[in-house]
Amino acid sequence: MKNEYFLGSDHTLPYYPILLRNRNDIRLPIRATYLYGVMFDKLSNSQTDEKGRMYIIYDFATMLEDMGTEEKELKDYLHMLECADLIERTAVPEMIYLKKSA
Repeated sequence: MKNEYFLGSDHTLPYYPILLRNRNDIRLPIRATYLYGVMFDKLSNSQTDEKGRMYIIYDFATMLEDMGTEEKELKDYLHMLECADLIERTAVPEMIYLKKSA
């Protein structure tokens, strides 16, 4: 089962619990969960695409600075979030769709 996208029709974003294990039963390290939380926080300044899905613009250099980690570790965290179906990266490197965890 795929996770749903956040939609722009949501006028306010409720508190959203972040779980260390999502519906795909993938255990996420605390740092990957923290990164998802930082991305989730950025949804308040997000944009929407033609389908109404919310996305954020978050460049890799800023992520590195925000996370205070090395490049390889950050790439690993992003890959983990993709495998857990919590984010979707696009051809535009800094454009990221966030998905709801159940």
